[in-house]
Parts: sequence; C-alpha cells; structure tokens
Amino acid sequence: MGAREEAERVLRIQEGDEAPKDEFERVCLEFYNYLKERLGDICLFFDEWLRRNFKRLETLSLSSEPVLLLADSGSGKEIVSRFIHFLSERREKPFYPLNCSSQPEEIIYSELFGHEIGAYTGADKNILYEEDEWKGGESQRMA
Repeated sequence: MGAREEAERVLRIQEGDEAPKDEFERVCLEFYNYLKERLGDICLFFDEWLRRNFKRLETLSLSSEPVLLLADSGSGKEIVSRFIHFLSERREKPFYPLNCSSQPEEIIYSELFGHEIGAYTGADKNILYEEDEWKGGESQRMA
C-alpha cells in the first residue's frame, strides 16, 4: 500500500468509517482521541517505530520507575512519553512535560525539585514539591 492509500485509510479510521486492523492501531486510535480531548486537533498516525516497540512501551508503562528518553531533537520523545503515560494506570493523572535542553541547569533543578526565594534570579517565591505530588502524575524529562 502506498503512502497516499495508507493516509486515506488512516483518515477513514479516524472518522470511524473503517476499523483498526490490529491491537496497535486500536490503541493508537484511543491515544489519538485521548490527546485530541486534551490538546485539540492533532493528526492520527501509525508510526512504524511505535509499532515495532509497542510491547516494550506497554511493559514500561507497567513500571512505577522513571523512564529517561534520550534522542535527537525533534525525534518525538514527548509523544513517546505521552504514549507511555497513556498506556499506564496513571493515564488520568497529570502529565508534566519538561524540555531540559531549553532550560538552564538551575531552572531544571527547580522544576524537578522546587526552590526557595533567591535560589536564582527570578526565584521570587518558595516552591517545594513533596514526593507524593510527583508520584501521582508523570514528569517527562527530555534531555
């Protein structure tokens, strides 16, 4: 099937005119609806890397341990982390994306662990996180 035919099939699935052909596509359709509800209009796709690694990501989603994603800029780390979050039992809890590459080290530390007044220029209030705040949701750290 060519790219045009595949894109047309994906649109039919997105619009409900065609059924997903396997579990991966069914989960991607659920993920699409989940993201659309939270982020607005987005595009549904069946990425081959996601397809090849679907079971691995599903296994990661069962863990309560942090997952560190390292990849080139623009490679889709946030989508993959949102996919892991979506597959997890914490799906309905907050998701906190943090792009570490665009932040100075002090800001990253502050975003992850909080800070006190005067810890860095612009730190004008105390923000201290309790461990339980992070356990309830997902923090996504992009390197």
